[in-house]
Amino acid sequence: MNRVMGGTAFAIGLAVVCWVGAGYIGASPLAVAVIAAIGAIYLAGAFELWRFDRATNALHRALQAVPEERSQLDAWLERLPSTLRNAVRLRIDGERVGLPGPVLAPYLVGLLVLLGMLGTFLGMVLTLHGAVAALETSTDLQAIRAALAAPVKGLGFAFGTSVAGVAASAMLGLVLALCRRARLGAAQRLDAQIAGSMRSLSFAYRRERVFDALASQAAALPELVAKLEAMSTQIERQGRETGERLLAGQQRFHDAARRDHSELAASVDASLKTSLAESARLAGEAIRPAVTETMAAIASQTGELQSRLAAVVERQLDGLSGRFDTSVAAVTQAWTAALASHELSSEKLGLQLQQGLTGWTDGFERRSIALLDGVAERSAALLAAIGESASALQAQAASADRARQAEFAQTLESMAASLGSEWAQLTARSLADQQQAFRSLGDSVRDIAQTTQTQAAGTVAEVARLLESAAAAPRAAAEVVEALRNELSASIARDNELLAERSRILEALGTLTAGAAQAAAEQRAAVEGLVNASASMLERAGER
Repeated sequence: MNRVMGGTAFAIGLAVVCWVGAGYIGASPLAVAVIAAIGAIYLAGAFELWRFDRATNALHRALQAVPEERSQLDAWLERLPSTLRNAVRLRIDGERVGLPGPVLAPYLVGLLVLLGMLGTFLGMVLTLHGAVAALETSTDLQAIRAALAAPVKGLGFAFGTSVAGVAASAMLGLVLALCRRARLGAAQRLDAQIAGSMRSLSFAYRRERVFDALASQAAALPELVAKLEAMSTQIERQGRETGERLLAGQQRFHDAARRDHSELAASVDASLKTSLAESARLAGEAIRPAVTETMAAIASQTGELQSRLAAVVERQLDGLSGRFDTSVAAVTQAWTAALASHELSSEKLGLQLQQGLTGWTDGFERRSIALLDGVAERSAALLAAIGESASALQAQAASADRARQAEFAQTLESMAASLGSEWAQLTARSLADQQQAFRSLGDSVRDIAQTTQTQAAGTVAEVARLLESAAAAPRAAAEVVEALRNELSASIARDNELLAERSRILEALGTLTAGAAQAAAEQRAAVEGLVNASASMLERAGER
């Protein structure tokens, strides 16, 4: 707002009110009161417009240094009056909201005119009331003139308040228009700043930026997918190469461990063989006297065993011959009894068949006689046919029975003959086998006796020599026995040490194997972790 124009208009209005009020001081208290009310209202409107203009000037000053970032907007709004902060914030955010204007000033402009008119009406009422009273009470011309002069002067009061009210209203309206024009200019400048340097602070601009970012992301998404596919392929290739390297390393480690184990096993085997051979040699040398004595005892026991064996064999042969004769007699009796029972059963079967045929013939004859009573014409032929059929059936049954008995007897005879021949062959083979066994047993007994006698003679000679040497040097024998015992103890101790060393080696091998298994498990877990990580990256990329 042009401060000169606003100040001048305000001063003119205030001067008119003061001039009119000064003219009524001491002349009309009512006019002074009306002028005072007009002046108070004029000052109240001017004060509101002054605050309005100050807020507009503050907005102009703030627009000279607008913020560049959204985070600085709150601090910038704090510099504005409280009446403008919300409206300016909304306009920056893109809302078409007007800046607030004066509230009481437009109403006060009209109120000043109404107060001036009110003063005019009051002055006219007083003037007319005085004129009526003068005309009614006065009869002298001079008195009437004096009475009419006072009401005419009251017209000045009436029109003076109107002048003050209209002048104050006009000047206050002018100042209001100037303030509104200044506020409109500030609003236009704010819009220009919002469209220019403050555009980055609005939500619309931020939405545009978000849309642009989304568009750029959508444009870059195929390239990102291609890069992710390439990366996943590379990760898969690296994982495969890593797995192959790990497998190769594990294979080399296993080969080396197997080679070391083989060498260790070979060395342990060689050491055990050497120690066992030495132990066996020492043990053989130590038990040689005991073996000699044992062989002598075996020779004596062999002779006794040979004699006992011959007696036992003779007893077994006698028992076997007796049992064989008993078995042959029992089998013969069984076959004889079986043949007798079969003959009896065959005779019983023939008798039963004969009885059955006889009974059937009798029944048939009785039925034929009964039929002859009813069928006389066919009885002769039927009886003849029945007689022939019965005769043929009897003959056929008898011939079949005889053939079956003959066949059964022949079968029994052939079975008896075959059994007899088989028993004879079996007996001959058994006798031949027994004779061969007896001959082999006799040869074996003779060989054993000769070998035993030879060994016994050598053993007796060796025992005699040892007895002679033992009688000559018992102390030396005791020392030799003690040395052998010590050597055996040392050999056993060495064997125990070798076994303990082998156990330790096996434990070390077990530890190495467990470490290798653990390393393989960790490597497998690492490979699985890489594969899972690549899979999760691919899933996230697919979701994006």
